Amino acid sequence: MGRRSLKRNLNELIKLMKEDKNNVNNSIKDYLESGQKILNDLPLLIDNRDKILDPQISLDTQILALWLFLNSDLNQTNTECLAQISTGEGKLTIVAALAAIKVSIIIAIALFDKQNHNKITKSTNIVVSQAIYLFTEKSKQKKKGFYPRDTQILALWLFLNSDLNQINTECLAQISTSEGKLIIVAALAAIKNMSLLDEPTEEILKIDFTNQNADLPSFPHPFLSGNYGDGKIPKSLIELRMMNLSGNIRNKSKWFEKMQDQIIRNKWKQEALEQSSLSEKQIDYVLAELEYYNSIRDQSMEMSVDDGVWQSDELIPQDIKQSLISCVQSLENIPENEQDWHPGTNKQVLDLVHPSLFCFVNQTTRVINERNHLINLDDALKYIGLGQTIDINANTSLSNSQNKQQKLQKSYSQSNTYQWIPTEFNVSKDGRVKIESYINNLHPIQHKQLYQVIENICQHFIPLFSKVLTDLIDNQNKPNRIIVDPYKWYENESSSSSSNEDHEDDNDDDNHHHHRTIIQPDVGEFHMPSLTNSNIDLRGRKLQIIVKLANIILTPTNPAYPGGVWHIEGMENEHIIATGIYYYFNSNITQSNLQFRTAICEPNYEQDDRYGVDTIYGLQDELPLNQLLGEVITQENRCLVFPNLYQHRVAPFQLKDPTQPGQRKILVFFLVDPTIRILSTAHIPPQQSHWYCDIIRSIPVFNELPSLVVDKIMSYIDFPMTMDQAKQHREELMNERKYFISQNNELLFERPFSLCEH
Repeated sequence: MGRRSLKRNLNELIKLMKEDKNNVNNSIKDYLESGQKILNDLPLLIDNRDKILDPQISLDTQILALWLFLNSDLNQTNTECLAQISTGEGKLTIVAALAAIKVSIIIAIALFDKQNHNKITKSTNIVVSQAIYLFTEKSKQKKKGFYPRDTQILALWLFLNSDLNQINTECLAQISTSEGKLIIVAALAAIKNMSLLDEPTEEILKIDFTNQNADLPSFPHPFLSGNYGDGKIPKSLIELRMMNLSGNIRNKSKWFEKMQDQIIRNKWKQEALEQSSLSEKQIDYVLAELEYYNSIRDQSMEMSVDDGVWQSDELIPQDIKQSLISCVQSLENIPENEQDWHPGTNKQVLDLVHPSLFCFVNQTTRVINERNHLINLDDALKYIGLGQTIDINANTSLSNSQNKQQKLQKSYSQSNTYQWIPTEFNVSKDGRVKIESYINNLHPIQHKQLYQVIENICQHFIPLFSKVLTDLIDNQNKPNRIIVDPYKWYENESSSSSSNEDHEDDNDDDNHHHHRTIIQPDVGEFHMPSLTNSNIDLRGRKLQIIVKLANIILTPTNPAYPGGVWHIEGMENEHIIATGIYYYFNSNITQSNLQFRTAICEPNYEQDDRYGVDTIYGLQDELPLNQLLGEVITQENRCLVFPNLYQHRVAPFQLKDPTQPGQRKILVFFLVDPTIRILSTAHIPPQQSHWYCDIIRSIPVFNELPSLVVDKIMSYIDFPMTMDQAKQHREELMNERKYFISQNNELLFERPFSLCEH
């Protein structure tokens, strides 16, 4: 009885869909108002769930699905949804929509027993990606399923290309006689409808962000408000010159061996006396300090030209380097129209893997919002389309920063909309690294070998990161080499000069300071620093790291890279504490440097002492409160790690031979503060719609369809996120960060020195 009533309902539906558009709305409204009887057939379907895969009753299931799809809000359905049926495309869309839900019902009946009717009804909201995956697996086990027929392809083609009359007379006729075998083909065309039905809810986060590295101290950060006292104590010009000399020496190949040769040391000293304005005492200090830098070298790892920055030129074995070059080729050798040139770089920066693409988007990106449920690397693709959206601004658990220093206003230091998505890295106690969740924008199956290479390279970077974090703690209260006392940098005035000044304008303070003789504060004797008080060890910890791969490509028609802008990495809600860069390939380019600068606080000085402040520090009224720390040569094979406390920028470089192309290739690790946890790829399913398309193409039925047909079907998908949508979000993210950098400069790194009377 139940199946006969369902069959009559089906025939009525087909008849209604063929009627002219003026009668469609009222007719289907009447049909739906009596549709409660269809629900009565649900127990029958449950009792016979083992036969659900039988095509003979698949049409009955469609009718049930239609009722579930349209019954929730009759008035809204009638005015908004059913009106669409008056068009030919809309008619088949409804059929496709209920077909998609039909797949979910099959899974629901398979997953829940007959006692759980409410769960079965609710499960019609299972997202299609999971439903198709499970359905396919179940079909394989039962050796049943739907197979393509000429009528399926014809119906789909007519749906996509034909006019209203053809759809009415041909396409619907095919559907009505093919016993529903169009179901799987049409299901993807209805994903948009399905996603509207399965509208995710914005929830409070349930994810456990408990700090797993509670033994670590709080690390300093650059998100300060620019209040008086913020920034490093400024270094004198003499100390900056000493740092420059030391950096130039340590840029020499095997400097630590050459310094043991007294003849070479004497040569360095003589050159410094002739070429710099440093005194012999200051040069001797620099040479003595080299002993300290040599003592803290750890195999190939050494302090770079700037304190707190570490580097190595022999960190990565050559076989791993060659594996990286080989694996990356699959990202490079793609059709020209698929290449992702970073916006605003004049087609010079080619993004291979970049965190700004398919980033987390508040109230759009889906999250697996369960306390202890993590997406593993091996099954990441199964989660595409799953989860719920959240409002990040309604959740306080992501703002549990342990940093105690004053921060910028949240309105611009933290993004309310976007976040780069880190990957979970597990570092064992013996230092081995294992990637536990997918890398955003790097396919976990297609690039499985590259994942292994990145694991190996990251493993070598962990000691460098440990040293940088150790210095971040130890250097907070480290004194400058030269201690400046503003009340002792002038010579005592003679009585005669005092008598002469009685005739001068007593109010001309600047002129008064200018005619006094400066005693430049000098360095003392060098003393070997005591052993470090801190020792940050990242072994045996779980870390969150954001991965980036990019190439700078120069050509004879585009031969010069203009350099980058001063910036720190990320925004406060990403909590990037340090950056590691592997310069694994340079070809036909001039020397490329990475420059660093730090924000400084206002120095102490006598009232209105413009002359003294300028002479000692090089600071002038209204000039920015920052100091250049130096620059690192970014030669091939160099691994560099630096704290996100400094701003950095890439210096300009160009082709060495202007008639040939040139490249620079880098792998970048952005380390999230290990004392803080944020949303990662362990919580966020992949958003790349093209990854989803690849899965669909491999499913039986779809793998036998013409690629043109499958592509057309996939064009109807608006989730997880299309490439066009991802690029639009990237543009908005970049605009937001440009504003942040501007504000961060205005309030901290480039806030003006205000020389005033005390």
